[in-house]
Formats: sequence, structure tokens, C-alpha cells
Amino acid sequence: MPSRSRIIAFHLLSFTLLAAAIALLYSNTYRVPFFFDDKPNIVLNPFLRIDDISWESLKKAAVMSPNRNRWLPNISFALNHYFDAYDVWGYHLINTLIHIATAFTLYLLGRLTLTLPSMAGRYKHAAEIAFTAALVWAVHPLQTNGVTYIVQRMTSMGALFYLLALYCYVKARLLHASGAKLFFFGLTVLLTVMALLSKENSGMLPMIIIAYELLLLRQPDTGLFRQKKVVLATFGAFLLFIFFCWYFLGSNPFTSILGGYEHREFTLGQRLLSQARIVIHYLSLMVLPVPDRLNLMYEYRVSTGLLAPPQTLLALGVLAGLAFLVFRMCKRDSLFAFGISWLLINLIVESSFIPLELIFEHRMYLPSMFLILAMVAWCYKLAAPRPVLARVSILLVVALLSSATWQRNIVWDNRISFWSDVTSKSPDSMRGWANLGNAYSEARKYKTAEQYLLKAIALEKYDQSGNFGRAAKRNYAANIHDNLALVYRELGQYQKALDHANTSLALNPSRPEPLVTIGIVYAKTDQHAKAYEYFMLAWSKGIESVDLYNNWAVSSFNIGQVDEAIDLLYKALKINPDHPESHYNLGIAYSSKGMLEEAQREMLRAMQLRQKQ
Repeated sequence: MPSRSRIIAFHLLSFTLLAAAIALLYSNTYRVPFFFDDKPNIVLNPFLRIDDISWESLKKAAVMSPNRNRWLPNISFALNHYFDAYDVWGYHLINTLIHIATAFTLYLLGRLTLTLPSMAGRYKHAAEIAFTAALVWAVHPLQTNGVTYIVQRMTSMGALFYLLALYCYVKARLLHASGAKLFFFGLTVLLTVMALLSKENSGMLPMIIIAYELLLLRQPDTGLFRQKKVVLATFGAFLLFIFFCWYFLGSNPFTSILGGYEHREFTLGQRLLSQARIVIHYLSLMVLPVPDRLNLMYEYRVSTGLLAPPQTLLALGVLAGLAFLVFRMCKRDSLFAFGISWLLINLIVESSFIPLELIFEHRMYLPSMFLILAMVAWCYKLAAPRPVLARVSILLVVALLSSATWQRNIVWDNRISFWSDVTSKSPDSMRGWANLGNAYSEARKYKTAEQYLLKAIALEKYDQSGNFGRAAKRNYAANIHDNLALVYRELGQYQKALDHANTSLALNPSRPEPLVTIGIVYAKTDQHAKAYEYFMLAWSKGIESVDLYNNWAVSSFNIGQVDEAIDLLYKALKINPDHPESHYNLGIAYSSKGMLEEAQREMLRAMQLRQKQ
């Protein structure tokens, strides 16, 4: 048995190598901009704009953000904003550090698992296998959505606490001293709560503990339910799982679940059938994760029956086979049986009956872990007479995976390249073309933006006349019309801008964004009193943006309310301190009040910021 000093030295070496590999692979992501769900959860989330690190500020960020159950990621985003505002560098740094910590925790848990008494010395190179598995998992391109995509810190943070909780549970079960055992059980409870406050799929941890007990902690020659400890642990974990279901779904979970499908373009049955094919697709990405197959927004055909499409029945058969394999292998290869159980159990929340969107690659961030560990262990076992062969083979795999991850991260480099990649892989994706149009709009290439937004509208109309539900896409269609109104506003085609803004309001009257566009159009045509009314109405609906406050200030100034204009410009600059137009308008407002020194300072700042653009 290795000495304690050798174990610590190997831990340090493993951490250093994992950290170096991850830091190098993700070094080209630190300027990747905010994407997709980053916008509502971070960029447009007013509760993250904290002025101080106080209990009240952090509490508001935690519980009043769009994902109100995910307190810890929300707090971390608020802290990022406090130190970095909207400079993405700090956000990506934290995401990378969380990924490093998760990979190292997987190594620790893998090593602990491979040296369990039930393993009975089956694996000669337990530490090496655990490290290799953690490295393969960490550099796999399937994890890019969980690391490079800023908002998916919710996924990686939840996975980190999830692994730590299971590690502490296993340590507690193996210890004999009652004080140490109680300490680790206490840590298990604390870390489980932290995992749940990061992402709801952590609620499957009790079921994983049951599987770990039955497949790995139980002695091979002991009946499944003969050990008193196993029975108690299983019963306690099951009660905890029931509590999590009640907490997240309410006292009437069936009504809660079925109600969610009112806003989807598929039914509960269709989702369940489709998920069988999607899980097989996830598994195929584990084996063949070439960048051309990776996508954020899949154009995925819904299964409407066992043979529609025919692959549905085949996929269900494969999943049934995997479940059967768990029972067949539970004695012969309990690690592989647990790896399959880990995959299937951890996909239950996001790949079964919950009315979420059909497919996202980040959902494999946690479920892929122990299956990779089992596969690496199997490779070492297969090459036992020649361990060098296993090492060389896995080194080649790591190199290929790392290359694919680097290439995939290049696609994330800017919004235009990213959404161009999405539309090339999903040419009938309404949201893909809409986001590509928005990307060109942000780059001030308005004619190109118009072309892609019109294409998105054409696809939206096709969807509404086809087999898919209309309600699910209504709000997104409103968003497309609103963005097209913005494009026409910038092109000076004001009547078209008003037409699309009004169409957006007709599709979704609660949206404040079209009101801002209408206000800006009236302001640009010198109808400032009318513009002021629309800005006020938009603000009353809860929107806070630089666009609103800056243009509202212009109208306020033009109707003689200079002090209010200054106050509004302060609000705009609080959201974005580097907005040149707001500095310029503030300079004009100061000048009108005779505050020439302040006016000169703001004008100079505006000029400096414009030169950087």
C-alpha cells in the first residue's frame, strides 16, 4: 500500500496536470461573449447589478433572478458583475476554475471507488486510472457547453457539489471512528443542499447513493438487502428523493408537469419517445465528438410514435438493453454496472417527463463521468499484460479530444461565427437564424441582419402552419419582429420599424422592448413628448436598459426636463459605464446647466470610447 506522502504527492501531480490541461484548452475562451440564455440570466438581470457585497444585495440576486432556485450560481454571477461588470474575462475564469475543481473531485472519487473493499484489488493502477478518466472527461469536447457557455456555470457548479457530496458520503461509510463519520455525513448534507441550490437535477443524488450502496459498497458475497446499513441508507435516500420532488414540483407534481407542456410544441408522450433517441445521440457524441457534430441548437424531429421515426423503437430497445445490462453485470463488473446506472439516473430529470426543451449537450456534463471512468478502467484491464499499450492508446485519445475541444471553442469566439455554425447544422432553426440576425445587428451590419431576421420570420410562419404548436413560438416570434424593428430603426426606415414593433406587441402585449423602439422612432422624428410617454410605459413594464435610459434622457432634455435627463443618463451609465452616447448626452446636459468642466469631461470620455469602437 503506498505511503501517505506518496498519495499526497500523486494528488498534487494530478491536480497540477488537470489544471494545466484545462487552463490551456480553455485559454481561447476568455473573450467569448454572452450567448443565448446568458442574456436573460445575466446581461438583462437587474438583480445582479449590486452596489455592495451585502446580505441584502446577494439575497436579491439569489432569489429574484430568473432561475430562482439556483441561488449559488446567481450569487456568483452577481459577484462577477460587482468586480467585472460585463467584462466576460472574469466570468470565464470562474467557469474554468469550477471545471478544474470538478475534474479533480472526479479523480478523488474515482480513486476512492476503485480502492473500495468490494473491488478487492481488481485494479492495479487505481490512482492512474482515476486520473486518466478525469483527464479524458475534462478535455472531452462534449463539456464545452458546460464551461464555455457562461450561464451553464449552473450545470458545472451543481456537478461539483454533487460529486463532493457523494465523495463525503462514501468517506463516511468507510470510516469507523464515530466523530469522523458524523463529520463527513454532515458535509454530505451541506454539499447536497449546495448542489440543489445550484441546479435541480442534483435531486437525483439520493438515487445515486442507493445505486452506489447496492453496486459498489455492498460486499459481493452479501445479499442485496441483508446488510442493515444498506437498508437504512436506501430507505433514507428514497425519502430524501421524495422530499426533493415535492419541493421542486409542489404538492401536486402531476398538474405542475402537465401544465408545462402547454408552452411546448410537443406532448409528454412525444417527449418521452424522443428522449430515447436523444440519449443514444448523447452516447454517440461521447464516442465520436467531432466538432461538426456538436451544436447548441439542434433541429430535432419529435418522435410521434414507436415507428415515427423508426429509430425510436430501436433506441428504446437499446435503453432497455442498457438497463438489463446493469443487472447482468452487477456481480461480474459492478463498476461498469454503476457507470451505466450513473448515466441513466442522472439523465432522468432532463431527459424524461419534465417539460424542458428537448436536447442540450451540457446535460451530459454530469451523466458522462462514471461511464468514462468505467470505460477507462476496462481499457486498463484489457491491456493488463501490456499497460504501456493502454497508456499510449489513452494518450492518443486525450490528444484527439483536446484538439476537438480547441476547435469547438474557436467556433464560440464571436456571435457571428457561432450562430453561422448553428444555422449551417440546423438550417430550419427559426431561433438560429434569428440569433444570427441579431449578431449582425450588434455588429452594425443592418442589411445582413435584415436578411436573416426575415428568414427567421418565414420559418416562424412555416412552423405555425405545420404540425407544431403555435403558443410555444409566439413569444419568440414577437422577439424576432422586435429585433427587426430595431434594424429598420437604425436603417432610418421608421414606418417599417413601427410596423414590426406593433406586430411584436400584437403577438405579446406584455413585452416592453417594442415600446422602447416606438419611443426611439418618435424621438428621431422630433416627437419627443410622444416618445417620452412610450419610454415611461416601457419602464413601467419592468425593462431597464441603456437603450431605454439614454433615449429617454434625450426626450426628457428636449421637453425641458434637464435634471431628469441627467438622472436617466446616470442610470444608463450604471448599466454600462462605457456607453459613449450616454457620456456624450450627459455632456450636453451639463453644458446646458453651465457646468462646463463636467461637460468637457463627459465629452472627452465619449470621444475616447468612440475611438476604441
